[in-house]
Amino acid sequence: RRSPKVIPNIEMYDEVKTYNISRFNYRIVKQGQVLNECYMSLLKVCMPRLRQLRYKAQTQYRVKEQWVVEKSLFSDYIPDSASLIDRMFESDWSMIQKPKLSEEDLAKVKAELKKIYWTIRDAFKYYSSISSST
Repeated sequence: RRSPKVIPNIEMYDEVKTYNISRFNYRIVKQGQVLNECYMSLLKVCMPRLRQLRYKAQTQYRVKEQWVVEKSLFSDYIPDSASLIDRMFESDWSMIQKPKLSEEDLAKVKAELKKIYWTIRDAFKYYSSISSST
């Protein structure tokens, strides 16, 4: 039985301790071979890392300002209004292939679609913003 090895200054959870460790996991490898065929490390001895000194930069605290739209990235954003939605609907309506219906039935379809256009637009915004892999 070997005597425990003393490992000083191990940092764990903002606490620095010294540990007495009686065993280490290790693996003997051929001289010069460091990685296996799966690029996994084949180091001879695996030990916990000793505490490394870290440079702590001086932080300058600034007063946090209240967030306002005018100073943000969204300052040029134009929120959707009823007139803008109407123009969007008319633009979309002019670009679709309309079914072969009478003018009367086509006007009814247009009126029904216009009623639910907000929902259609919101669904489009949602599905166009999520990843295509999901």
